[in-house]
Amino acid sequence: MKLSVLGSCGPYPSKTGCLSGYLIETGGKKIMLDMGSGSLHNLTKVCDLDSLDAIFISHLHFDHTSDLLPFQYYLDVRKNPITLYIHESNSEYYKLLTGHPKFNIANINEGDVRNFGPASLSFFELEHSAKNFAIKITTHDTVFVYTGDTVFTEKLYDICEDADYLLADCAKPDNFNGSHAKLSEMFNMCKELNIQLLVTHFSPNTNPKKDFSSFKEIEIVEEISVYEL
Repeated sequence: MKLSVLGSCGPYPSKTGCLSGYLIETGGKKIMLDMGSGSLHNLTKVCDLDSLDAIFISHLHFDHTSDLLPFQYYLDVRKNPITLYIHESNSEYYKLLTGHPKFNIANINEGDVRNFGPASLSFFELEHSAKNFAIKITTHDTVFVYTGDTVFTEKLYDICEDADYLLADCAKPDNFNGSHAKLSEMFNMCKELNIQLLVTHFSPNTNPKKDFSSFKEIEIVEEISVYEL
């Protein structure tokens, strides 16, 4: 399994960073996890768009979805449809994001499991200011979890108990109040479960290596970083 970090900021870009977007390659298949502003541009640097098999959208906030709009211009010239894993919403924005006829919409709900080549995809609802789903990608030798956006919740222990890697929205200090997790919370859980923590969703004014220098066992994901998992 390979992870390419295409955007790791939120809710708006930094001088050097784009918004949330990650490419997972496994078993000869490619799936994009979220598609925030700028991540589509970075995707073209590491992947032929025609080879992309699927897209997963964790939730409908702009910083995780906005590049789905120009992506639809590419779909006008793409020969084959592409699967879009997304939770159904009765909103105009959902209709705008999903309306292209070359999207094969795969509506996801809590506990759903889908086959993705030799891997399986599992989906879990977490707690955020919008309805948000984590995705768990399981192969014969690697288990990877991406949280989307979430506060820390004990449910993560059950989701991640067999995980090798956790890509988590947790780039927040202990004094943060909001609908995102604090780094110390995710760090402590991952240490207890022996999981490699990959930290993402940085505020534009964050200096990750300086601000989180006391956490020695985490990986600060940067663009465009590639990880062999």
